[in-house]
Amino acid sequence: MGTDGVVPPIFDPEKARDQKNLLNIIEKGGLSELIFDKQSLEDSDSDYNKYIRYKHSDDATAIFIKLCGS
Repeated sequence: MGTDGVVPPIFDPEKARDQKNLLNIIEKGGLSELIFDKQSLEDSDSDYNKYIRYKHSDDATAIFIKLCGS
């Protein structure tokens, strides 16, 4: 669960394929990896032309809890 600022602009959180890819990033590198990837994309687009947005970067707040069952 997280704010919209957690999702890198190349992903659509409504698409199942992108949801799976986001989960893979989180499971491999944690939320910090996902946020790093997002900020790197935004940093690479300093004129806001490739990834349309109102400001350089939005807040990125998230929590990931993996429940392990028997």
